[in-house]
Amino acid sequence: MDIPLSSDALDLSFHPGADTNILATGLISGKIQLVNYDPLVEYTAQQAQRRKPRPAKKKLRRSVSASSDEEGEGDDDDDGGDGASAGAGSRSSKKATRAGLQDVKSSQRVGDDGDAAADAMMDEDEEPKPKLYRKLWNTRPSTKSCRGLTFDTDGSGILSISKDKGIFLLDTATGKQKQAWIGAHDAAPSRVLPIDEHLFATGDDDGVVRLWDTRRPTKSSSSLSSSLSTSAAVRSYEHHFDWITDLLWCPYLEPPKQEKQDAAKLAAQETKRAKKMRKKRRKQLEAGLDDDEIEAKQAARDEAERETGRSRLVCTSGDGSLSVVDIRMGGSKAAEVSEDQEDELLSIAPVKGGSKLVVGTQLGMLSLWAPSRGLLDHVDRIPGHPASVDAVVPLDFDTVLTGSSDGLVRVVQILPHKLLGIIADHGGLPVERMKRKDRWVASLGHGNECKITDVGPLLEADDGSDGSDDDDDDDDEEDDDEEPLGLQGLKQVGSGTESESDDEDEDDEDEERQGGSVQEDSDDDDDDEEDDSDDSDDDQDERPQGKLKNKAQWHVTPSSGNEKTQKDRADFFADL
Repeated sequence: MDIPLSSDALDLSFHPGADTNILATGLISGKIQLVNYDPLVEYTAQQAQRRKPRPAKKKLRRSVSASSDEEGEGDDDDDGGDGASAGAGSRSSKKATRAGLQDVKSSQRVGDDGDAAADAMMDEDEEPKPKLYRKLWNTRPSTKSCRGLTFDTDGSGILSISKDKGIFLLDTATGKQKQAWIGAHDAAPSRVLPIDEHLFATGDDDGVVRLWDTRRPTKSSSSLSSSLSTSAAVRSYEHHFDWITDLLWCPYLEPPKQEKQDAAKLAAQETKRAKKMRKKRRKQLEAGLDDDEIEAKQAARDEAERETGRSRLVCTSGDGSLSVVDIRMGGSKAAEVSEDQEDELLSIAPVKGGSKLVVGTQLGMLSLWAPSRGLLDHVDRIPGHPASVDAVVPLDFDTVLTGSSDGLVRVVQILPHKLLGIIADHGGLPVERMKRKDRWVASLGHGNECKITDVGPLLEADDGSDGSDDDDDDDDEEDDDEEPLGLQGLKQVGSGTESESDDEDEDDEDEERQGGSVQEDSDDDDDDEEDDSDDSDDDQDERPQGKLKNKAQWHVTPSSGNEKTQKDRADFFADL
C-alpha cells in the first residue's frame, strides 16, 4: 500500500505502542505528517479470513471426486477388469475434475453474460477498495526541510531535526510544540535516536554526536531568535569528521574477549573487588541485616551494573569508520573508533540477538561486525547488492531487510549468507529510509509516497518451518555419518583391478558348474578374459619391477659405492 504525501519524505518512524498503529513521516517541505493505518490492519485481517477454505467448496470437491470414482468403477466393469485402462480412466477423470473446478471458478469470475470486463466493473462497484489510512494532522515546526524524526520511547512525543540546525519535540496527540533546541548543532543534524524516556542522541553533517536531556529547561522558540542557542547538550563527541549516517542504541553490548596477557590484571581486580565486598558485608551485618536481604540487594546491584555497564551507542559515519560510545563518560576516552573501511558506512542493524551487527556500505557490500572482537574491524563481507545499501532493518533472528539505491527491498539471510528474495520495489528510485514494526515495513524512496509492505507471511512461514528444518538437520547428520573419501577410499579406488579379477574368477566357477553349451561359450570368453588378465598382470608386473630396479640402483653402499646384490635388494624391499 502506498500512502500519498504532499512532498518527498526523508525519514519516518512507527509509534512504539504495541496496539497503536500510527506512522510519522518527515517531509522535505518541513512538514511532519501523522497517519493512522488501523484500516489497513483491519482490511488485512478480513482478507486473511476470506482466504480460508469454505465448507461448500470442500463438499463440491468431494461430490465431484465421488462421481469420478463411480465412473472409474463403471469403466472397470465394462473393460472386464482391465487395470491399465481403469488407471488411465481415473487419471483422465481427475484431470477432468480439475478442469471442471477451473471452469466453475472461471464462470464465477466471468459471470452469466460471459463479459469479463463488465464483471470486473461490477465487482468494483459491489466491493470498492476502502481507504486504508487516516490522516491525523500536519504541522510545520520549521520552514526548512525535516531531515529526521522519531517517536520517543513511550510514544507521547515526536523528536524532529531540521536543516536550520534545530531540534523540536512535538506532542503526538495534538502536534503542538512542547520543546525546542534552536541552533543545537553547528552543522545541520542528520540523525536522531531516543535512548530512554529523557535522553536522546543526535548526529550532524560534521560528524559531531551530542546527547540531550529533555528535563533540562528550554526557552520557547517564539521568544528566541534563530541565531541564539537554548540549553546546552549533556555530552558532545567529535571523534568523526564526516556526517553521521546512522545511530544504534544497544542496551547490552557483548564485551570483547579478554586477551591472555590481561589475566593477571583481571585477577588483581577480582581480588580488590572481593575485599570491598567483604567490607560491605561486615557493615551490613553490623547494621542488623539478614543474609538473605544482603544477597538480594547484592544480586539486584550486580544485575543493574551488568545491564547499565555495557550499554553503548554505536555510530556509523561517512568517513568510513564505526564507533562505540559509552554515554556515561565524556571526552576522547568514551569512544572507540574502528579502522578505516575505505568505504562509506551508511546503515546498521543488529542480528543474532545482538551478537552480530550488519552494516550497509556505499559500494553495496554488507559488512558483518562482532562485538566480541572489539568492533575494531569487520569480520566478514557479504556481496550481492549492485548499488549502495542505504537502509538495513532486522526481520528476525538471522534475517535482515535491505533498502538499496536501485529501489529494491531485499530479504538477506545472515550466517549462512543467502539472498532470499525481494519484497518491495520503488520503481528504480533509491530507498532513502526504512523501518519495521511487527509485520509492517514502511519504506521511503525519492518520491512523494510511503510504501507499506506486509511481511507477515514471511514471519508465519518462518515459524511453520521448524519441522522441516529439523528434518533437514537429520539429513545433514546422516550425511555427516558417512565416511568421507580419504586415503582409504583412494586405496579402494586404486585396488579396483584386483577386485574385478576376483569377481571374474567367481563368475567362471559358476559357469563351469552349469556346464553344457553355455560352458563352451564361457570358455571362449574366459580365454579372452584370461588373455586380457595376463596382459594386465604382465603390465602390472612390469611396472613394479621397473620401480624396484630404479630404487635398487639408487641405494648404494656408503663405503664402496657399489650397487647391492639382487638378494640384498629382495631382502631390503621385503623388510619394507
